[in-house]
Amino acid sequence: MPDREGHRPQSVGQHALYGIERGDNLVSRLLALGYVTLGTAFLINLLLVRFRVVEQLFGRWAQEQCYLVLRWAFPVLILTVAVAMVLSAIA
Repeated sequence: MPDREGHRPQSVGQHALYGIERGDNLVSRLLALGYVTLGTAFLINLLLVRFRVVEQLFGRWAQEQCYLVLRWAFPVLILTVAVAMVLSAIA
């Protein structure tokens, strides 16, 4: 977005000043994905470790299996979504 004199911002500080966060771009989507990942990981840890919800409902074996599946499935899911975002931005 040009300023009053018609110059486009050239630095990160100027981008922040002129409101780059209002647009829909790859960086904002990846940052949002990072925050969603952080919140989901926190929720998973809270439910599995602190409150042991799966263990109380289905037993210790189910808790262990749930943890083992989430340990590889969650990162694969996030990585797949991130790659899809990057590829859609390239296209």
